[in-house]
Amino acid sequence: KYMNYAIYSSCFGAVIQRALSESSVFIVYASALGAGKFLSLVTTALIPCMTLILLVPIAYLMEHKGIKRVLIPVYTGGLIGLLFAVAAGSVRVPDGKLKSLFFYFGILIFAASIGIHSAGWFPLQRHIVPRKERGNYFGRMRYSWQTSVGVFLLGSSLIIWKDATIIKLQLIILIGALLIIGRIYFIAKIPERPLKKHIPP
Repeated sequence: KYMNYAIYSSCFGAVIQRALSESSVFIVYASALGAGKFLSLVTTALIPCMTLILLVPIAYLMEHKGIKRVLIPVYTGGLIGLLFAVAAGSVRVPDGKLKSLFFYFGILIFAASIGIHSAGWFPLQRHIVPRKERGNYFGRMRYSWQTSVGVFLLGSSLIIWKDATIIKLQLIILIGALLIIGRIYFIAKIPERPLKKHIPP
């Protein structure tokens, strides 16, 4: 049951995560908001950069505070960050640069949440997956979230088939953002291993 919860969580969460790092949705959206070519392309590099910076210190923090105690608020923050990014397309400001800043502020928050997610995702599963089932389990998980991402990106392509308007791009990102609620719901149901008491603060 808990392994299935983890798979469901990965399906909900991977959609917008992969849309940011591996598709052109956010690049097109950033360009539509008036961001330059360099800043538009930087969006795809934010998650790896945040992971590089946050992975080790956050993993240390989770050993003391608990994985879910850190992850669940962070996922919520990532969702809010994406809502900021969506709202950037509707902000009424005379300077187009302010829209870009609003967008990148939200995307930076979301990318940081994924960097933190990377520190706790696999340790959270360590005690719910029997050793002999790990190969089959992680194979099912990868197939499941890749299918979810593929369906989402195909649907996104159909939405912007002829005209990639800001409203359509906002709708795609909003749907992906709201799916994070599913990630939060299922991760909250996964039991967490005991904290390591022998590590000094």
